[in-house]
Formats: sequence, structure tokens, C-alpha cells
Amino acid sequence: MRRGPGFLYGHQRGSFVFLLIDEYMDAGSLNAMKRIVLFLAVGSLHAASYYVASTGNDSTGTGSSGSPWLTLAHAVGAVATGDTINIVANGNRVTCDTTIPATVTNITVQSSKLALFRPVGYRVNPAVDSANFGKCQFASIGMIAQGEVHGLNATPTYQGMSRSGSTFTMNGNWPSNGYTVANGTQVEFEVNPEAGYPIPPSTVAIPSPLVIGQHYYMVNCSVSPACGQSGSTFQVSATSGGAPITITACDADCTTYTTIGLPVQVDAAADTITSPDALSAVYANGTPVTFASGGLVRPNNLPSPLQQDTIYYVRDLSGKTFKVAATPGGAAIDLTNVGTGMESFSNATVPSGWKFSGIEFAPTSGHFMFNEIIVGGGRETSPLSMPKHFEFDRIWCHDFSETDNGPIRCIAENSTYFSIHDSYISGMKVVSNGDVQAIGGWSSFGPTTITNNFLEAAGEIVEYGGVVPSYYPLTNQNKTITGNYFYKPFIWKYTTGTTTPSGTCLYDAPNSPDPDHRGGEFYLNTTTSQGYVCVAGTWTTTGTTPTHYGVKNILEFKSGRNWTITGNVFQGNWTDAQSGQAVLFGGRLDSGPGFANDHITFSNNKITNTYRAFSMGQLCSGTSTGTAPCVNGITNHHTITNNLIVLGGPSYCGVAFDSTTCGFNMWALLWSGRGSLQDTFDHNTLVQPDGISASPYTPNSYFYDLTPVPSPLNDQIRYTNSINSYDFPAAIAGFSADFTNSTWDRMVLIGATGTYTGSAGPGNTMTNTSLPANTAAVGFVNAAAGDYHLSPASPYSASNGSATLLSNDGTDLGADIDLVNMATSGAVAGTPPWDQQAGLQLNLGSTQVVFRYEAPTSSVCTATLYTAPARISSNQAASVADGSANSVSDGVARQLYISGLNPSTHYWYKLACGGGVLLVGDTYTRAVGSGTSQFSFDWNAAVAMQYSSSRSMSSAVSLPAATRQLIPVAANSVVYVQVGTTGPITILIAP
Repeated sequence: MRRGPGFLYGHQRGSFVFLLIDEYMDAGSLNAMKRIVLFLAVGSLHAASYYVASTGNDSTGTGSSGSPWLTLAHAVGAVATGDTINIVANGNRVTCDTTIPATVTNITVQSSKLALFRPVGYRVNPAVDSANFGKCQFASIGMIAQGEVHGLNATPTYQGMSRSGSTFTMNGNWPSNGYTVANGTQVEFEVNPEAGYPIPPSTVAIPSPLVIGQHYYMVNCSVSPACGQSGSTFQVSATSGGAPITITACDADCTTYTTIGLPVQVDAAADTITSPDALSAVYANGTPVTFASGGLVRPNNLPSPLQQDTIYYVRDLSGKTFKVAATPGGAAIDLTNVGTGMESFSNATVPSGWKFSGIEFAPTSGHFMFNEIIVGGGRETSPLSMPKHFEFDRIWCHDFSETDNGPIRCIAENSTYFSIHDSYISGMKVVSNGDVQAIGGWSSFGPTTITNNFLEAAGEIVEYGGVVPSYYPLTNQNKTITGNYFYKPFIWKYTTGTTTPSGTCLYDAPNSPDPDHRGGEFYLNTTTSQGYVCVAGTWTTTGTTPTHYGVKNILEFKSGRNWTITGNVFQGNWTDAQSGQAVLFGGRLDSGPGFANDHITFSNNKITNTYRAFSMGQLCSGTSTGTAPCVNGITNHHTITNNLIVLGGPSYCGVAFDSTTCGFNMWALLWSGRGSLQDTFDHNTLVQPDGISASPYTPNSYFYDLTPVPSPLNDQIRYTNSINSYDFPAAIAGFSADFTNSTWDRMVLIGATGTYTGSAGPGNTMTNTSLPANTAAVGFVNAAAGDYHLSPASPYSASNGSATLLSNDGTDLGADIDLVNMATSGAVAGTPPWDQQAGLQLNLGSTQVVFRYEAPTSSVCTATLYTAPARISSNQAASVADGSANSVSDGVARQLYISGLNPSTHYWYKLACGGGVLLVGDTYTRAVGSGTSQFSFDWNAAVAMQYSSSRSMSSAVSLPAATRQLIPVAANSVVYVQVGTTGPITILIAP
């Protein structure tokens, strides 16, 4: 159900219902009447239901509930647009290896017992819901939905070479990858940015006088070995069959870094395009295709007049060769040149409109899988050719067992309009240091929404980037990640050393969220070959050595733009295959010429028990020059605000027992040394255990610059209003050396030493820094118990009349813990966050505010208004609690009213129940006439509803409690709806 300004839009198979919400609310009754104007438009769709079961038969079955099919592959080949496929939830698994067709759309694949799941907004729980899942098993390919691509593919189309004079020798083998080359084949030369990590020397060049991206033609290609095979030789010419080009220079770096690419072949004289590999049977005259011109480090140009992100149509198809037209069957387009760089094309007829609800996905025993589900192969040349509109709703995706290697990834997501919500992904892992993700992609255009999921993987739990896409300027953009629980179990912590472990150790508690991957960390003494395992916090000898699954970051991108990450909990990470940070925002060369690192918002999140918090940066040599130019600019526009970060201490260092090298850079790391621009770090709280500076655990900085920063410097960066452990390296001297036009203001640095006020370099200001000796001196309410509110006596609290240092907006320094707790309140439990269960109604032009909510506990709830951002007693304007004259409650659903407000005053509010904060924020009343008053409400399967055309409800009709059935009414009708008390009600303002 999607909400919009002034209307509520709902959808069910075969009908569309538009609801315009009016303004009546009966404040005297809990089961309040709502007057609603509903506009209904009905359209018929084909909507048949079919069944797949472990007891079915693909040969004789009809797909009915009494005669089901056996496999999903058979079902997807038999259904039509708009149909539903039910996986029968009988406790047995159905083989679901299949390729999703592009010829049918708007298909729902769901459990036959979907109605028994909690409604949308509540995460599935495998322990509770196991019997209700439609169970899919994978024995071979998994489930694949992707476009068909020809041309640029970083592995087979690029090959290494050696050179003697003007003759090149192939180091790779094109024919073994399905490509045919010969004299006259077009090739191009480029610098491979990954041949020498981190980036090639700035002076490296391809063989002179060749030019990067220019098409050349193979001549004098050897017969034995055959042209294109490893060891074969050839020369290049500027024209087909022309004289060989004399190579005048190519030093050792040139030979090391130069790679040869095989683009789509273009003949401008004949207006033809030829694929270097075979076309599939789906290509025919009239097939829609899109084109792109990519490369490893630089963008190039399509043959004129072709345009990127435009659909053309195949005509005059002959084998692998065809022409293109602007319309189906239209005239062939006259190509005026062959373009530059690695041309590619892809079929624009792609899978779209598939929804999976209540399905369990897992491999069969012993079957190693790379991807259980592929939504986009990652080589598509345009968003027009990417799979689109895929939704995964309340699914469970997991491994076969803890001891089975793999799967590497639950979902490979390289698509547009992708959503996964209320789902549970666990057990993604691989031996050693491989990249493993719950969700990962490398060519995802978005929008992508990842909401209210449990996400677990040994590698990067969610990661995007790292592969050169065919589509430039793809940057893995438009991602919204909200309300998820990112988790790594301690059973995957594998440490080695030369001493016997001592002290406490890490183990998964009996109530940890993943019962299938639960246990204690393992330590191997390599001197004695004795293993130790943590049992309930105590080291115990063991004769069993578990599999070491390499552990990496929690959330990472190697190319990202326009990401919003809010309300998530990130729990558990340690140094292993990577350095133990929770989050890595990095632009990497292996993501292609469009790689970027900009416009990222990270707010209202909670990070606990990790070794580091952030690393960020970008690998490129400058904004316009060098072998790897920053085509999209250096790292810029990151907003990291209002986060609570509690680091784990020495136990989360993978070599804590006998190494003096573990432990530095606990907050943020500019790991590329390539500069950063206009980033904001504001109102964050980061704490570490006191007394951890002794060897072998020696964190040394709040923000650490790994390498000397060349021009451009870190410019226009703001660090403000935060509480953090440890200091900037070299204090003001380091800030002065590495930053320009930047601000360091109102910062509390626990345990820091050095000077933090005074001359800070060109355009910088470094002021208002406080250096408490330890965590206790900060004045948290109860840090030992995890309560990081500032106490009223804290020298940094707005409640303290003689505070040492306050934020520049009058609130407490550090994170607004109420706001963090509210935003993350549903992430661990998998329930809707409190702010979605509670609502604030503000009638425009009135003097009353109404809070409506379902209390999470039986505790008394109190609603309070404040006249300033600091929600402290001195700013309190009004307050009302359960049981007062301005409250209504039946013990579950409740309402509180605050009246007598000033219509022109700005208020801040808080709704709290016991120790939990349900709702915080700010709003204001407006003068009469400034707008109309209205409210909207949402219901789910746990809420009973009635509606009638009369206030008395005498002709009431009860809506089924287990469905989101919409109400068909005549246009402009006015109806009254009564909501029962068996579930949460969400009230939203829609001006």
C-alpha cells in the first residue's frame, strides 16, 4: 500500500482503488469513526492461480490444487501475465531451478499458506513460520532473471598480451570464451587498472602511437596457433587490411598494464553490427536492443548517431550480423563511424514484474552455489535492458547447513525497481577470503529498497560494485536501506596465535537471532596445534577445528551514489579477511569508469561490537588526469549524523592475544588519500572500552588519513557536536596538514591528548574541543548497561545549567539517543518501528495535537511537547499521560490529546512508554486558513474493520481479518469505517 499527499493508493489483483481521506475523528471513542471519500476504478486482468508441489507431475498435472505441477521451471513456462503460482507448503521441497522468462509479467510466486504469515511490516521468523513456507530447493543453476548481453565483459573480452617490436602475442584465449577473431577483427587497447593494485603508475601508457579507446584492425594474424588463441600473434592496422602500425615505444609498465579488448564489431560503410559471440534464438527482426560504450577506466562513444539509453530494433538479421532501426520494421539507421571503446548491446525484452512471497530458498545438500537468485546479470547496457520490478516479500533464504561451504550469495541484484522486505537471509559463507553477501550487486541502477530484513553473511553482508559494468555511468545508485538487522554470529570468529588464550571470549547467546549458526569463537594455537572454543564465555579445549569462513565488512560499496541508510542495527565484526569495520564507502577502479562515492546519508543507525566504524575514500588519480581519472569527482557529500557506535574493544581484534599490530583507526579512514569534499559528521556518539590503549591494542585516531593527501585536499569537511573516543592524529597539526576550509567544532574526545584549539591551516577552524579522561567523565546515564543518554549532570547535557560544552543547536552533544532508539526500535525484533506504530495528528489551524499508538508494553505512556529542540524539563510546554482526562485506552490501542496550543508556535514532541521512546520529532501548528486538515490510516491482517454509509453502523459489513481487502464503493461516496482493537493502527498526516 503506497501513501501519497492527499490520497491513499491501494492495489489488489484486478482492481485499483484510490482513496481521498477527509478529516473527521471522533475523539471520544477508541474505535473512532473515520469519514473517508473513496474513488474506485476497476480494470480486469487475467488472474489465474496454479499450484506446484513435491507431489506434482509436470507431464500429467494441470496446475490445479488437486493436480499440481512438480517444478517451478514448468510453471513459469506455462503461466500468463497476471497469474499466481502457489508453492504448496506441505513441508517438502520443490525444485525451483529456473530461468525467469521475459515474455510474461506481473507474476506472483507465493506460499499456499501466505495468509498465515504476519502481515507486511513484520519480519518472518524461520523458527515460527517454517511450516508455512513454500519450500524451494536448488540443485543446479538457482533462479535466474537477467538480460542478454553481447560485447563488453571484463573477463573473456579483455586479454593480456606481450610485445616484440610491432607484433603482439596473446596471453589469453578468445576462442575458448566463444569468440571468433580473424584478420579484420576490430580490437582496442586500454590500461588495466587492476593489474597492479592499487592503481597503475601515473606515467603508464599503452603502446605508442596507439590511443586508448580507438578501434584498430587485426592484421597478419597467425594460423598456428589459430588467431586469438593463447600464443597466437598479430599486428594492428588503422583500417581493415591496411599496413601494420609501427610500435615505437612500450616500456615494462606498458607491457604489464596494457590489455586488449574485443568490442562489438561495427561496419559504418555497411551500417551493420556484428556480435563477437553467437546470438541466441530469441533474436529476430524487431527485437528491441540498447547500446553502450564502456571501458575499464574511461567512457567512450557509440557509433553516430546511436544514443545510449535508447531502444532500437533489429532488422536484416543474418547470423550474428544485423542493422538497427528507430522503429520496428523501419529504415536502417545510417552509421557514420564505428565509435570508440568497447561497444556492447543487450536485448531490451527482459523479465519484469515478479513478486515472491512467503518462499524459502535453499540449496540441496552438498551443492555449492554462487548465487541462489540472480536478478540481473550485471552486464546489461542500460536500465532499459535490466530486469525490473522484482519484489521479495517475507522470504527465507539460507544455506543447507553450517558445515556446507556456500552459498556465496542469496541475491545478486543488478536491476531497477528492486525491493526486499520483511525477510530473513542467513548462512551466506565461503571458505577463506571470498566475497560473500546476503545481497550483492555490481551494476544496480536502482531504485533499490532493503527494508526490515535480518541479514547475515560472513563476507560483506550487503555490498555493491567491484565489477566493470557495460553501462556507463553506472554507479550502483539510488539505494534505501532501512530498519534492517545486520548480524555476524561469533561461531564464525576464527583466530590463530602462538599462545594459550585466556580471559573472557565471545559466544552466541542461547537467544541469539540465528539458531542455525550459533556457537562460540574458535582459537588455534599454531605452536601446539591445540584448538580452543568459547563455551558460555569460557575458553575450552577442543579436538575439532571448524571451517574458517573469511569475515569481511558489514556494509560496503565500491561504487555508490545517492544512498540513504537509516534506522539499521549493525552488530558484530572483527579483524579477519578485512579490518573489522562496520561500513566501507569506497570508490574502486574495478567498478569501471563510472565509479563514484558521493551523496550518501548515514543517519539514526546503531553499530555495536565491531572493531572499527567507518572506512571511506576513492581510488583515482585526480579529477581530470592520470590513468584513472575521477570522472564523477572525488569522495563528496557524505552526511553521517546522529549515529550511536559502541565498539567492541580488543576481543574484536582477530589477533588480540599475541600481536602488537592490531588496533588503530577506530573511527574513520580516508583510505585512498585522494581527498574528500563537503562531508558532514554531526551529532554522533562513538565510544570504546576505557583503558584499551595498551599494547597490543593501540587505537590512535578519530579520523586517520592513511596516505599523504595530494591535491585536492580534504576540503569543506565538518566535524561537529559529537562525542568520540580518541583523537585526530597529531591533533591540530594533523588537521592543518590534511584539511582545507574545514570545521572542527564542539567535539568531545575521550582519552585524547594534544592541542585542539588555535591555528589550524588554510581556511580551517578548530574550536570548542573537550578532552574527558575516560568514559565515566562524559556522564552517560549507564554506559555499562548500554544507556548512552547524557545524564542531567553531564558537562555536555543541555539539562546542566553549568555545562562545559553544548552543541550549537542547544541540544545535548552526541547522538539524540531517543531518535536512534526510535528509528532502530523494530530492526532487531523484526516489527514495524515504533514511529510507524505510533502516529501524530496535527489538525492544521487547530490548537490540538493527537497521539495514536499501540503501546509495546503495559507501561504508562506520556506525550510531551517542548518549545526547543532539547527535550529537557526547562523547555517543556505540555504533557499528558495515560489515565488522565485527555487519554483513551483499552489497554492495547491508546490515544493522548494535548490541547490549548498556540497556532503559530513551533513544537518538538516525544511519546515515551516506560523506558522506550515511541515517537520523537518536531512539528508546528498553523494559522487558520493555511491548509485543510486530513488524516490517513493503514490497516493490516491483524485489524478488523467495518464500514457503512451511516454513522450508526447499522448496515455494517465486517472485512476479513486475514486480508487487505479494499472497499469497492461508488465515486464520491462518503463511508464510515470502524477499526477494531486487535492490531496496530498507523495514523499519518497528508496535507
